[in-house]
Amino acid sequence: MIYLIGYMGSGKTTIAAGLSNMLKLPYVDTDEEIQKKTNFTINEIFKKFDEIYFRKIEKEIFTNIKGNKIVSTGGGLPIYSDNMKYIKRNGISIYLKTPIQILHNRLKKSSDNRPLIQKVKKPDLKKFIKKQIKEREYFYKQASFILETKDLSKEEILRKIHSFICSR
Repeated sequence: MIYLIGYMGSGKTTIAAGLSNMLKLPYVDTDEEIQKKTNFTINEIFKKFDEIYFRKIEKEIFTNIKGNKIVSTGGGLPIYSDNMKYIKRNGISIYLKTPIQILHNRLKKSSDNRPLIQKVKKPDLKKFIKKQIKEREYFYKQASFILETKDLSKEEILRKIHSFICSR
């Protein structure tokens, strides 16, 4: 199993799709799987239920992914329910470490579709991202590999991940 971890907006889903093509392996996006299972969007889950319910469903789906796959995790998945320990036991993990400014630029355009930042005022978004990354980085840094994505194209990221995988 190859797990892609990192903050929301770091490109996990995009890179998972590219890796899937490159390695001829299926990929799974945990957020997409949650939506399929519940028939709700992530936003609807947060509105109708709460984050605790979301994390419970996320854990159930995540631990039931079997076979040799590429898994694009939700940004918060590694920090809950010993999920990082599970990741470390069951595969290779790659932290897509993306600079705060890049995350901010990406997320300010899509904040309405992301429940954890939906209510954050635009002027406070960068500070919020910085704070959350600081809280999560302990878990993210436990990844098998840390890939600084700054100034890298999608193709360069894929090549670097491929070299990580081949070195194992």
